[in-house]
Amino acid sequence: MNPEQSNEPQIGETEKKEVAPAVVAPENANPETPAKPNDLEATVVDVKEESAKKEESSDYAATDFMSRESVGKVMWKLTYPSLIAKVVSALYAVCDSMFIGKLAGETQDDRTIALAAVSLAMPLEQGIIHSLAMMVSNGGSTVFGQSIGEKDPEKGKRVVGNTFFMEIVVAVILAGVFSWFTKPLLKLVGATESQGKLDIGASYISTLFYGSITYCFYMSSSDLMRGQGAALLSCLISITAGLLNMIGDPFYIKVLGLGVRGAAVSTVVANLVSSIVGLSLLNSKKSVVRIGWSDLKPDPKLDGHILMTGMSGLVSGFAGAFVTIISNRLVLRYSPYPEDDVRTNAVIGAWGAMSKVYFISFLPLIALAQGVLPLLAYSSGAKLHKRFMDCSKLMFVWEMGITIVLELAILIFTPQIATIFSNEPRFIEFFVPALRIMVAPVFLQPLVMSLFPMLQAIGKGGLAGMLLGMKTCVIILVAQVVISMIMNDYWGAVYAYPVTEVLSALLAVYLFLKNKKSFYGVQELPVSAKP
Repeated sequence: MNPEQSNEPQIGETEKKEVAPAVVAPENANPETPAKPNDLEATVVDVKEESAKKEESSDYAATDFMSRESVGKVMWKLTYPSLIAKVVSALYAVCDSMFIGKLAGETQDDRTIALAAVSLAMPLEQGIIHSLAMMVSNGGSTVFGQSIGEKDPEKGKRVVGNTFFMEIVVAVILAGVFSWFTKPLLKLVGATESQGKLDIGASYISTLFYGSITYCFYMSSSDLMRGQGAALLSCLISITAGLLNMIGDPFYIKVLGLGVRGAAVSTVVANLVSSIVGLSLLNSKKSVVRIGWSDLKPDPKLDGHILMTGMSGLVSGFAGAFVTIISNRLVLRYSPYPEDDVRTNAVIGAWGAMSKVYFISFLPLIALAQGVLPLLAYSSGAKLHKRFMDCSKLMFVWEMGITIVLELAILIFTPQIATIFSNEPRFIEFFVPALRIMVAPVFLQPLVMSLFPMLQAIGKGGLAGMLLGMKTCVIILVAQVVISMIMNDYWGAVYAYPVTEVLSALLAVYLFLKNKKSFYGVQELPVSAKP
């Protein structure tokens, strides 16, 4: 039977029947005085508008658990999927290097050269592709969470639409501009024609530039689902990307014989599938908003707010890449074995692998920060300051516990971790002691990693970006250069990490105390109102 001819009520028909003009009277109307036709029409319009508003915001009711349920329960709901996703992302982060170091070449020397080339290319992937995409996705997710706390579905739709619009712009720039300058960029980060490292690195990074739209959409769909409290679905998107990449790497590298380029192809394909999954979820009944083409219309003011809020993503990504570049340069500049290409390639490859393991050491902290951010943003938007602080305190406790466990595991199993990437003796000789020095002070990281989502949630994304920028770029770079010059050895770049962690922790404590009133909701009195 055609639904239009059915006598059964259709979806939304019940609400429409409740708005019957014959039974609605104007508010405060005198019952003895018949209502005028114009009054009835006006009342019908008002009731219809109110009904539409309720229907429009009904999906937002699904997010009310963030204010009703206990802080710990909400945090667990929001973060455990993110933690699972980050475990997969950890494997995702290392699998390219792992499979390249094991499969990309016929001999051990070939694989060492390939790993060194990709290590030199990785800062471009992190500093350009990842940082630009994350700036938009993180900013969009945070502002989206604020709109939910404010019970403003129209703003939420515009936030989602403008987030994807800006991701498209980013992808066009990456594929249409940066892809043409892969070799000059690689030379800038230290790659040379020696042993074909420049060509190998170019084949890897150019493929990622051309396929950057897949990463942009994957990141935004995942972050926006998490921003509305759908952490498990966000986790599903990330797991899809991670598993497909791990499965695809050996297939494209070895089976199809694509070598290093195969690792990049695997990444693009994995991101493509996960972005399709993410977009499908975001525009389904599982999402609190469904956008239309009109929501993609750029809003300069809103776009600026999203970009500023997500600035920490740009800063952290770029800073991490810049540090890796400088570290590689310092290795080349202060190497005691400048003429030993085998040892130099091994150390450069080790730097790339160490960077990924170091990233894994605080990946759970990022997961917790990202998972809790929707609750923090919601609490900030709803002016629930006590709930905001309860969440922040519990986040710090969780981060500290996880950090200590991970740190001990890495320190104990460092030799085994080294062999995951390469069996080259010179690689292992440098990797094991260097990684232990880098990881030893990471128990201080919760001070920074718990503060930056708090700053983001209250709309101080620029300050959050400054904090991460100081930790991941300014302090570490100054320390690396100064200590390397004093020691006249590339080990100075390694010893810079403990110094950085101590100074960054002190900065985080200072910024927390300075912004304490904003966190607790205590407002400064106007000068004229002060006693």
